[in-house]
Amino acid sequence: MGGQPTANLQFGSPRASGGQSAGQNSSPNGGSARSGSASAASGSRGNNWGLPGSRGRTTAVTRPLHVAVLRDRIILVPDQGDIRPPKHLPISSALQPVEVDRFVTAVQGEIKGWGLAVADGYWKPILRFEVAVGAERQFAELQTALQGSGFEIERKSQ
Repeated sequence: MGGQPTANLQFGSPRASGGQSAGQNSSPNGGSARSGSASAASGSRGNNWGLPGSRGRTTAVTRPLHVAVLRDRIILVPDQGDIRPPKHLPISSALQPVEVDRFVTAVQGEIKGWGLAVADGYWKPILRFEVAVGAERQFAELQTALQGSGFEIERKSQ
């Protein structure tokens, strides 16, 4: 990890366990989120804009992806047993559209590494967020920016 602190990130279920069928193009969890500088990033992108593999396919297969949000970065956390290091994506105090794009690209990279979902299907990640103390604003802005992306968003309860 290069000596960077990652808070106390403990996620359980390994990605290798696969996913569950989620039916057709379900929308992400809405939830309330404050609008931020990145909220315009999702406005005109259309439905499922974060899931280019979903176009023309009918079956979404869900799979968790663990994400930590800190005040200064977003971390894609590998599952237990995965030897890859966490991916650290620096962010500013007011999340910028380019930072949202970097995050979406990183998530899409993870999805590509999962291989094929099922016949006529696509991967639909469930982003399981752990939000550090003091990173509420960044999480809210990210959640708003990801509306319509096709990513399902869950927040780990504290």
